[in-house]
Amino acid sequence: PAPYLEARPGRCCKERAGAYMRAVILLLSAAFLAQSQPDYRTQITHKPALSVTDYPYNAKGDGDTDNYEAIMAAYTTAVATGKCIFFPVGSYIYKTPIFFNSASGAPCVSGEGHFSILKYGGPATTNAVTFDGSPIAPTSLGAARFENIQIDGNGLAMNGLYIKASYHSLFREVEIRNVSGVALSVDSGTLDTFDHVLVSGQIYEPFTTTPTTGILITGNSGGEKIDNPQLENIHGVC
Repeated sequence: PAPYLEARPGRCCKERAGAYMRAVILLLSAAFLAQSQPDYRTQITHKPALSVTDYPYNAKGDGDTDNYEAIMAAYTTAVATGKCIFFPVGSYIYKTPIFFNSASGAPCVSGEGHFSILKYGGPATTNAVTFDGSPIAPTSLGAARFENIQIDGNGLAMNGLYIKASYHSLFREVEIRNVSGVALSVDSGTLDTFDHVLVSGQIYEPFTTTPTTGILITGNSGGEKIDNPQLENIHGVC
């Protein structure tokens, strides 16, 4: 009888199969990474984005240019068109404290995370950024949105983000740094959510600096929700 012959795959077939499997793994990995990377321009409350660096605002995140006028012009357009102000990666200096008023429209502010920085660069002041919802609160028109953005008091602002009479506002992945007074101050807020907010004060040195309070909730506030806060160089949370 004819000898029994065992069919075994050759080296060439094995190499082709290995190359095929590696290609499949790479494709699957790329697809997963594409899905896992956040699209900051669209994820903010599903609003379309209005970039402060686009014409006619032309803000510059170069850490030097005063962007106050550009930011406020973008804010005016954004609230009129139902869009969210978007800050690409950069350090956006502004030399006049930012004041958002719900009578003009609650702000929606977004960035690309830790490296989208609103940095105060003017004379010493009380609040780096203020949102006052009192003219029309408590209504949904008083609902502000701040996400994936850093507010830097630059050692010049006593307080970082001051919020008054907000209603159902959302503050997610927000960093507030380099203030000497209160990093995040909420006065008479209602049902606001603070999710993954990082507050950081100046490094405290006895007799030379004032210890920073991280989060201060005062007035007739109720139903405020704080999830996963992070504190650095903070004296207290009240």
